[in-house]
Amino acid sequence: MTHIFDAYDDRLAHLSDSIQPLHEMITRLTKVLSNIQNTNQSFINVMSHFDVYADVRGYIENSSNLKDLDSYIDKMEKAKNAQTYFEENQLRGGQETLRELTELVEIGANKMTQNFYDVLKHNNRKCNFSGRWMCRCV
Repeated sequence: MTHIFDAYDDRLAHLSDSIQPLHEMITRLTKVLSNIQNTNQSFINVMSHFDVYADVRGYIENSSNLKDLDSYIDKMEKAKNAQTYFEENQLRGGQETLRELTELVEIGANKMTQNFYDVLKHNNRKCNFSGRWMCRCV
């Protein structure tokens, strides 16, 4: 009976020796896969910030009367977030995109300011703008 157990024990030891390298290789491959997935996700995140300018530029530049203010603000927020991302992360090739986004955010903010003044003028009979942010209605 002990002979059977000894043979079984030898087989288990041989199996363990055969499986150990395979287990180590699978562990290494799992780490490599995790690194690749993390790198890919980081790449997608960076590229999404590069794509913001192209995605929102037409909407911000071509919106004439900002009737859908919520959508406009959403686009402005995307542009501002991308601008902040490029300011905080000095990426090679990101300086041109940062410049474009900065200009776009400025254009968008000026349009929103002008729209605000237009709404004030429309809703008040006569407004005397005596300062940048002050309005006296008579």
